[in-house]
Amino acid sequence: MASYDFISYTIGNEINLNEIAGHFGINKKFKWEEPLILRERNLKGILAKPDDKLVFIFSFGSIVCVNMAFHETQDVINYLKKIDKNLRNNPPSMIKEDFKLIVNPNAKFEVTYNSIIINRIQDYHFNIIATILAKSVALEKIEEDIDILLDKIEDIVNFLEKGKLNISDENLAKMSSKILRLIVSRYCRLIFIDNPLN
Repeated sequence: MASYDFISYTIGNEINLNEIAGHFGINKKFKWEEPLILRERNLKGILAKPDDKLVFIFSFGSIVCVNMAFHETQDVINYLKKIDKNLRNNPPSMIKEDFKLIVNPNAKFEVTYNSIIINRIQDYHFNIIATILAKSVALEKIEEDIDILLDKIEDIVNFLEKGKLNISDENLAKMSSKILRLIVSRYCRLIFIDNPLN
């Protein structure tokens, strides 16, 4: 019997996979929906014991670590922040999900909220689980960002209704453009992430 522990995090709004891949000597252009997978050989300089460990990195801001302790996941995240400058200023996210893959030749196939039991392991099991977890934490991050945005908008609307918003037209236009830009970018991410074909 073997088991694999998956932990997924959202570490930014977007991750430059091509830049990170280049750092690890992986010469490939990645598509939006395609993850960069760091294997044992790539993790040797980051983790003291990289055996049986994987990292799936998704361009939409999520990573999934396989068979890593918490401190190892943080080592990976900090290392990635050194490579991709867009990740450096992101505050640490509390959004994470855990999942367990259990391989038992004598057990029946079983799926629960946070685990799956299978008879035989295939490479695609890792990809499917990692993709689902990555999209799940990304969607949760989008929901969190939208809640924050709606709170800001509500305050502005309340001030406008009372006629007590004391800002210039230029600042109001800038604020409106920031709000619209965030809505559009989150909506586009949501459409992609929630698409079952990706």
